[in-house]
Amino acid sequence: MGTEIDGVNGIIKNTTSDGDITIKGNDGGSEISALVLDMSDAGTATFNHDVKLGDNSKAIFGAGSDLQIYHDGSNSYIDDAGTGDLFL
Repeated sequence: MGTEIDGVNGIIKNTTSDGDITIKGNDGGSEISALVLDMSDAGTATFNHDVKLGDNSKAIFGAGSDLQIYHDGSNSYIDDAGTGDLFL
């Protein structure tokens, strides 16, 4: 089938060229695809619904963590430490 699960190292791998990896579940009796990793697009992740981060957890962008968006429980932050401008 082209799918391997390595429980020792925590790896789920599709060995089929460009074969996506899909995580499915049951939502109120209906099967849903909660997450799809598109292997033909370098692993682009598509979530079926929200991505939720707790207080003080950050969405981090860029190889050097140049852009960070987070909420500390009271205030919200957009930290831009990269070169160039931040456009809103």
